Amino acid sequence: MNEYYFKDHEFVIENYEKQKTFSSFLPGLAGKRGIPLWAFYVNRGQGIASFGLENKDSQILEFNPAVTAYQQVGTNGFRTFVKVNGVVHEIFGENKMNTKRFMRIRPSQFTIEEINEDLKLKVSVTYFGLPNENIAALVRQVVITNLDSIPQTFEILDGLSQLFPYKVPYGDFKSIGNLLRSWMEVYSLEHDLGFYRMRSSSSDSAEVVEVVQGNFYLSSFEGKLVKPIVDWNLIFGYDTSKRYARNFEEHSLSEIQQVEQVTANKIPVGFTGINMTLAGNESKRIDTVIGNVHSEEYLLEIKDKFTSIEYLDLKRYQASHEIDQLLSDVDMESSYAIFDDYMRQNYLDNILRGGYPMIIPTSKKDFVYHLFSRRHGDLERDYNFFTLAPEYYSQGNGNFRDVCQNRRSDVLFNPHVGDFNMKMFASLIQPDGFNPLGINGSNFIIKDKKTVTKLVDKLFGGSPIMANVLQKQFTPGSIINTMVNNNIESNLTDDQLFKLIFEKAEQQYDANFGEGYWIDHWTYILDLVENFEAVYPDKILDSLFNDMTYSYFDSTSYVLPRDEKICLTKNHVVRRYGSVIHSDEEKINMLHMNRWGSNWLLDQEGKEVKTNLYSKLLVLAVNKIASLDPSGIGIDMEADKPGWNDAMNGLPGLFGSGVSETIELKRLIQYLVDKSDATQVLELPTEFVSFITK
Repeated sequence: MNEYYFKDHEFVIENYEKQKTFSSFLPGLAGKRGIPLWAFYVNRGQGIASFGLENKDSQILEFNPAVTAYQQVGTNGFRTFVKVNGVVHEIFGENKMNTKRFMRIRPSQFTIEEINEDLKLKVSVTYFGLPNENIAALVRQVVITNLDSIPQTFEILDGLSQLFPYKVPYGDFKSIGNLLRSWMEVYSLEHDLGFYRMRSSSSDSAEVVEVVQGNFYLSSFEGKLVKPIVDWNLIFGYDTSKRYARNFEEHSLSEIQQVEQVTANKIPVGFTGINMTLAGNESKRIDTVIGNVHSEEYLLEIKDKFTSIEYLDLKRYQASHEIDQLLSDVDMESSYAIFDDYMRQNYLDNILRGGYPMIIPTSKKDFVYHLFSRRHGDLERDYNFFTLAPEYYSQGNGNFRDVCQNRRSDVLFNPHVGDFNMKMFASLIQPDGFNPLGINGSNFIIKDKKTVTKLVDKLFGGSPIMANVLQKQFTPGSIINTMVNNNIESNLTDDQLFKLIFEKAEQQYDANFGEGYWIDHWTYILDLVENFEAVYPDKILDSLFNDMTYSYFDSTSYVLPRDEKICLTKNHVVRRYGSVIHSDEEKINMLHMNRWGSNWLLDQEGKEVKTNLYSKLLVLAVNKIASLDPSGIGIDMEADKPGWNDAMNGLPGLFGSGVSETIELKRLIQYLVDKSDATQVLELPTEFVSFITK
């Protein structure tokens, strides 16, 4: 049999720990009414290399780039030790025993399996994210099977070798991890679970803030909670490398469980210890849930339901069902099942980058709100700082290019999206033809405070908590999560609430300069336009010429003129460095705009400049024509960044340019020529008219 094969909608890897290394992630999808968790896995150890809430600064298992994750997952990750006849063996560890191992990957979960012929045991571990709950968590289900026909009795320790309290910042732990452990403590052991939190804020400040939110470890066996072992010394003893469970080798599980645990001032772990007896060919399961919760009190309220095997099986089904529902958009049946699933997986990847469009209908207009998106900050792209909003109806951050290109098919699969993406990304083009890098989803605001008061009185009985939410920028998730966390009830469904609230609101794009101006981001906008036209050929001319709702993003970072960014190096070599200025005050003083603090281009009276799509595309095209290199061949890399291939980062300093962007420019100009109409009046900035004339 091959080492890699596809069977029953699973991608199977035999002897996965011996194959070429790879890293992947569980989708951060917990359903509309769920809190997403990020989780990365590799084909070493027991798979999961790191996971956490929101971003790297809320890591539960330390985030490590791929190169170090492959090395450390076997020690800091999940571990399973069994003591048979007084001898400790590590399942999925390094041993000389007769074993077979498999990794089985599905869109919503993955499973690892070891068949140990010497011990006559099979151990199967499945991971999936917890869906449709007001907590974010990773579920681990461990099934131990006796392969012998006679009963077996043994001791087992299963768990996680590193479990951080909530809010241990990624960079801080790398630099001052020894100091940070002084704030770490585990609570609630008397309730047979672990609640991991920092005793207080750890910032070097006179103001000390109590930390209420925390991470947790909750494990059950045969329907009963099992008190966790959180003190790593009770497992590993003197072996500080954590390679071997030395203390477990020297003491029985019962002895270990009777020792008082040290729960403070050290990096904790989370292990479940079971004295297990299996009849011939019998299987038993350990269920462990590890995640984050907004308070210890809430964890104590909900803990009992996670001891139910039926409930966790339902959650496993829901985790799969939530993704299947999204992927039903591209369901197909060909003679090649692997191709059908490949198409679904591609679509899932598209959703995870660009988001899934949720339509919020109101009596005035329909809003489009993208769920589940995230920047690709995986283990092999450790340079990206990803974010998944820890709330219901979650959205994440992204880069302009990634989000734009992954939404090109939105309107084809979801026609109700209409012109949303076209309008958003065209509006984010600046008057100079560049665009912001960071796309942080969107939010909403009700500018009339009297309207807010009326809504709160009508929908929430005048709740000051809900008034505080709606008086600021808000999202669908911030509304529902605030209600749930504060026991604010409504007889309306989420959709009914949204319809009444959002018809009074305005949607705002949340974008920022980020790290630079690449020369190719704009090239995907025409795809958005053409796909919109493919679905709505009867509306394209109206969008191009009559819809006067397109804006100009106005960044505080701008590109210097040519004579201010060409320099001589200390070696007397001509280069182009420092092309972009990042200064609010200098821009305001030089260009006399945005003195009102808006992210959008304003006129002299402080009103937002509005135009149509054709004018936006024309401004873009003319800027790019003016950016052709001296030979008229490529688009000049005039703003310190190349195209998508970051390996070419040195080219802007060497006066590099891109030919593929010129070809895209020709395509854009041809579209403008084809759609040109001499009877249409274009409203253009006066500065642009002067620019194009010159």
